[in-house]
Amino acid sequence: MVCCFLFTPTDPTDPISLFPRARDDQNKRRYDEMMEYMSEVASKTGANEQLSVEERNLLSVAYKNVIGARRASWRIMSSIETKEESKSGANSETCKLIRDYKANVEEELTTICSRILDLIKEHLEDGKRRRRRKGV
Repeated sequence: MVCCFLFTPTDPTDPISLFPRARDDQNKRRYDEMMEYMSEVASKTGANEQLSVEERNLLSVAYKNVIGARRASWRIMSSIETKEESKSGANSETCKLIRDYKANVEEELTTICSRILDLIKEHLEDGKRRRRRKGV
């Protein structure tokens, strides 16, 4: 017996195919991948287009969780650093390693925050201003 499946190849960067992937990643709590997919969806939004409510929510959830995880990591490292400084001194090798790792997390946070701000300014904010001027 031969089975045939109709398969329509789609562009993997097409917003229509990215949105279900992002929703699936939300269910799996894979927020970094979700952030990538929803950033791509938002960046492909046309000048006169607007993200749907569900798309905006997924974009927000993705960035909120990615940033929240890194902020939690940074707070834990700060706490460990304080304990290590009181135990071994601020110049100990452990404290230096913690400070280096904290700097990496800070750099990631800065990059992620800059990325969402740029995305909003370049792809989402202008459309909203145009709708307000038209009275929508």
